[in-house]
Amino acid sequence: MVCLDVAQRITKPDLGLYLRPSMNKFDSLNRSIDIVRVASVPSAGFLNRQIILLLSSLGIKDEIFYSLQEQMLDQLRTLTVDHRKARDFLKQSGESSGNGYHGFLLAYLKRFGNCIDPFARQILLAIQAFHVKELRIKARIIV
Repeated sequence: MVCLDVAQRITKPDLGLYLRPSMNKFDSLNRSIDIVRVASVPSAGFLNRQIILLLSSLGIKDEIFYSLQEQMLDQLRTLTVDHRKARDFLKQSGESSGNGYHGFLLAYLKRFGNCIDPFARQILLAIQAFHVKELRIKARIIV
């Protein structure tokens, strides 16, 4: 993945692109970059078990990860209770998958607020169950 330096923080004027040594998989004379996909909207970032283990080995205290995990669980607990928090969570998680449930729920919660019908509630419960499973199995924490 390549990210543009829009903040212009690269201090060397002659450096057009910086690659970490681990990004060079093999030597080649070809110096072109192909763009596979461009992000149209910002996406959520997640911690997973591997990243947590790496950060922990670099000195980040485990309490930080427990705190982030507890915050996410608190958000998931209120998903079906408070429509504002449900909308905030859906916006934060940024899951714009092809099935359209994400956009539907955001529009529904914005328009109807506290009047959640059984169908929308079941979708929220399914999202809640999915994120709890991902948290339990993969330690997938939204940051």
